[in-house]
Amino acid sequence: MRSLPDAGLAQASPPLPGSSTLKALTSQQSPWRPPSLPEAQDVATSEVVERHACPRASDGQLEGKMSYTNMPPTCAISTGQSMEAESSALDGIQGCITFSDKSLLRGSRAFQLQRRGGQIFKNSEGSAATFNLSAPVVRLKAFISHNWSTHRRKKFMCLAMYFNWWPAWAATLLAAGALTALTAAGLLPTVDLGGYGEAGFACSALCPLVFLLALFTSSEVLAALGFSGPAVFLDKTCIHQTNRDLQREGILRLAAFLNDSASMVVVYSPTYLTKLWTVYELASML
Repeated sequence: MRSLPDAGLAQASPPLPGSSTLKALTSQQSPWRPPSLPEAQDVATSEVVERHACPRASDGQLEGKMSYTNMPPTCAISTGQSMEAESSALDGIQGCITFSDKSLLRGSRAFQLQRRGGQIFKNSEGSAATFNLSAPVVRLKAFISHNWSTHRRKKFMCLAMYFNWWPAWAATLLAAGALTALTAAGLLPTVDLGGYGEAGFACSALCPLVFLLALFTSSEVLAALGFSGPAVFLDKTCIHQTNRDLQREGILRLAAFLNDSASMVVVYSPTYLTKLWTVYELASML
């Protein structure tokens, strides 16, 4: 037990230097607790978190040792069967869009198909002679998609405007140059415009007629001169119509013909989207 003088001395002793600073630092380093969360709520929160804690993963799961070998036998068999089915489906699709025999890729010449006003489009009946209008090719310029209910003349006009456009323009430019030279030489009549001088009218009057004439006849002229035009696909000439085996093989390879075509020429008509084959061709191209 401390003596009274010692106690009085202890009470009267001054504080050590820096003790107030140490107390301030100690109070600052104490853990901070939000004022809105009492002690009871802290305990409840810790209990809730501990109650919902996830179980610890096993070492095998952490090391990534799970594999398909640990799967049940039924799951492994189902996975193998699905992979085989997917592989066979991909092989079937690949077989439809490619040619196992490159000689099956045949094409007809665009100018040849337009001869005699597109007589080949009169009906769908084919023969060995129509099949001989095509030959094996490496690549097709266009795939002609049409239905046989459309009139022959409409098909001819559509193909003429697509394939004969540049020959018609070339013929028109040559005609315009010749008519201009003849007018400048005074060999063709001119029109007096009064104070504006004279102007020739032969070029303006004849060039549109030359263009239309060349548009619908240039294929006939070029085919007669030996220029048969680009290779195109037409079902009547590129798929055999009398040999059933070759016909079936060609029909199964319609998507392959489209795959080897640079473009698709659609001869549209009101019945185009109501026919199964034309819709299939359009969908395969897209």
